[in-house]
Amino acid sequence: MAITVTPLTPAVGAEIGNVNLAALGAAEFAQIETAWHRHSVLLFRGQTLSDDDLLAFSRRFGELDPPPNQERGRQSPPGYPDIYVVSNVLDDKG
Repeated sequence: MAITVTPLTPAVGAEIGNVNLAALGAAEFAQIETAWHRHSVLLFRGQTLSDDDLLAFSRRFGELDPPPNQERGRQSPPGYPDIYVVSNVLDDKG
């Protein structure tokens, strides 16, 4: 099934459907990159990515900027300093 691009608002944002970011071909990525240039913000629902999958997808757009420090220091998964964790979920460590 072909990738779908559904605009979220007239001004910015689109939802990308029918894609598995962990197994993305060059033609599929080209469609995503075109959508990114057109809509500036992309939403991908239902993706299950390992940290390695996330980095591989992200690096297809170019060199990654280092994550910023948070008030408790940089929050990254062990061994993945290029990943910046953003969450509203509290665990046993707060």
